[in-house]
Amino acid sequence: MSGKTARTICIASVIGLIGVGAIADPVKGKYVKISIPGKKKILSLAEVQVMSDNKNVALKKKATQSSDYYNRGKAELAVDGKTDPVFNNKSVTHTMPGDDPWWMVELDKPVVINEIIITNRKILWERLVGAHVQILDENKKVVSEDTIKDKKAVYKIKPSPKK
Repeated sequence: MSGKTARTICIASVIGLIGVGAIADPVKGKYVKISIPGKKKILSLAEVQVMSDNKNVALKKKATQSSDYYNRGKAELAVDGKTDPVFNNKSVTHTMPGDDPWWMVELDKPVVINEIIITNRKILWERLVGAHVQILDENKKVVSEDTIKDKKAVYKIKPSPKK
């Protein structure tokens, strides 16, 4: 069997195994919510970009969070367009220590969300491990959910529909 034939058979086998359903349906949402389950947790985010057709549709949109850290670290800092991860540079959100802290951005309208890019705060990266990243529809029903499983500076999440 030639190399070309072997590659063709391999590709055909993969296509057969994966099938047409392997291409995920697009996820459409109006809100993106990030939360950390547990007691005495802190949520800090340097930037959250919600990408739709290569455009950040979350930039400068209305953001809220469960609490503010002594009037610093406000929710809107995660959608200010600055990916600076240093808290003291005043571009990072920060909640008070508490139970199940959350942060959420409201988009102008429901849009197809291709990717969510989360820039973590410098140092204390482990705080986001276990966080839930959810896309909600206009009725705030969860349509997609991912969990951050490891600590790093930047997370890139390709959403898929909730099953």
